[in-house]
Amino acid sequence: MVITNPDKMNTLPVFFLAFANDPSNLLQSLKTERIDLEVKLLPIKQERLCELVIEPTATVEDIFRVFNQYKDRIAVFHFAGHSGSDGLLLETEGIVSQIADGGGLAQLFGLQKNLQLVFLNGCSNKAQVAQLQQQGIPNIIATNAAINDTAAVNFAKAFYQAIGSKSNLDEAFTNAEAYLATIGGSDNSSRALLWKKPPPENVFPWEKYFTKPDWSIIKGGAIYGDKPLIPVFMGFHPNDADSANELKKHLSILKRTGQITLTDSTQIHAGEDYDKELKRQLFNARIILIFISPDFMSSDETYEIEAIATERHKAGTAILIPIFCKEVDGIRGENLKPPADFPEFVRLRGLPDEFKKWFIDQWPDKNAAFAHCAKKIRELIDQLRS
Repeated sequence: MVITNPDKMNTLPVFFLAFANDPSNLLQSLKTERIDLEVKLLPIKQERLCELVIEPTATVEDIFRVFNQYKDRIAVFHFAGHSGSDGLLLETEGIVSQIADGGGLAQLFGLQKNLQLVFLNGCSNKAQVAQLQQQGIPNIIATNAAINDTAAVNFAKAFYQAIGSKSNLDEAFTNAEAYLATIGGSDNSSRALLWKKPPPENVFPWEKYFTKPDWSIIKGGAIYGDKPLIPVFMGFHPNDADSANELKKHLSILKRTGQITLTDSTQIHAGEDYDKELKRQLFNARIILIFISPDFMSSDETYEIEAIATERHKAGTAILIPIFCKEVDGIRGENLKPPADFPEFVRLRGLPDEFKKWFIDQWPDKNAAFAHCAKKIRELIDQLRS
């Protein structure tokens, strides 16, 4: 069988969004920024003008891994978290965060031939601009003072809303300025490395250093290759692994022909941070399949899968499909409404969707049930790729 070349299919410009929090000085709005930016950029992602890569708990190793994995494809790097004149505060495997040296990061960024924008959405990082310019980065957004946590979110989402509407960088920056001036208001939380006092009032901290202000995704986002790969994540309890493997068999042709990627928690290798890798898979999936069973519903281990999948489905950045595997009382049936205290996702239509054969276990022919689910998933994938 001749397989479509995945390298050819995956050469869209990449928006790399990296978020890092500090356990000793948590930024409460960082999660909001992650959700909002993905939503604002979804239109150009759906038009196959770009690809999004999200690191929800970015470490130095993550930054280097993504820049090397997507070499010469990263067009925009966005950082959100604590920062200062010396660098960016990134997460570590322990409880103490790590200051990543700005000069070292600038060298890494300089190796990316097509990097068009570095947006440092943290405090007082203007000193890093000269280092980035020396490495040939054409467009930079940095700050000259401490910034409010909520103001940082509002500025970033207005900026990327304009980018997602195909505005150029200059227009997007002006749009964000106007939005912040219009809504006003902020809190006293700061993205500084060392918190000393609330961010100054009546000071606009973001500054632009653009040499190519007319860059936009229209100019930078030429479509190379065919149709996009659709990342699919499967979430299930270990006791339901046999059912998940059966559906994988039916979806394997889509994977072999370069139409989807297929990941699940069993692919997290020994020695890797399980929680971090699980979040990475979930935050970068376009379709999330969760296998509903008594074990899944009663397990604390699957709660994070439920929470992230539901959050992204509600935001419109992923499609959550429950796979009703084994019968659970009160969930499905003719004229049946799940109890109010059940999770939101059980109210979704889900699969299989044949009348009265609500759960896969209720089908006389289990293979037919999995084939039916695979058919419906394939139809959705065809729609997303068309």
